[in-house]
Amino acid sequence: MVQKVNYILKKKLMYREFMSPKVENGKLFRQLVVPEVYRSDVMKLAHESLMAGHMATRRTVYRVLSEFYWPGVESDVKRYCQSCDICQRTVPKGKQVRAPLGKTPIIDVPFRRVAVDIVGPLVPVTDKGNRYILTLVDYATRYPEGVALPSIETERVAEALIDIFCRVGFPREMLTDMGAQFTSNLM
Repeated sequence: MVQKVNYILKKKLMYREFMSPKVENGKLFRQLVVPEVYRSDVMKLAHESLMAGHMATRRTVYRVLSEFYWPGVESDVKRYCQSCDICQRTVPKGKQVRAPLGKTPIIDVPFRRVAVDIVGPLVPVTDKGNRYILTLVDYATRYPEGVALPSIETERVAEALIDIFCRVGFPREMLTDMGAQFTSNLM
């Protein structure tokens, strides 16, 4: 279906008007035609502003076209997004390869596998000088345990884990985020 596009002047501004065939009852769309000198400002607002959040090309094009138009807008926005310094530093290059999903065995024996992590630094520091919490969760029962710690030196973390394991038993597996306090030779 061919859509009819009209260009009109209002208060010395040019607008592009058309009826969308994708919308029931043919909603009238009006886009401000942007002169070349202002296009980079429009793209910057659509891509980098606080509410835009450095979205990908498709979403940035959608944001621009919701109010504005110029010939070649999609290719200009694509080039702008691909050359964005922040996006280049934070978005991984190439297609992100996802690990295949596999079966995870069901753990039904308490304290066979536990997850351990550290929360903090907490503000304000407690009266006893603690700034961190060592957390442990059992996979089978979801039993949680937390120990307040003043620091996350490997020795303090190891002592806290030994205290817990002396009460509940030593697990066969301990899952961590591979932080330095969990990968040290002391562990």
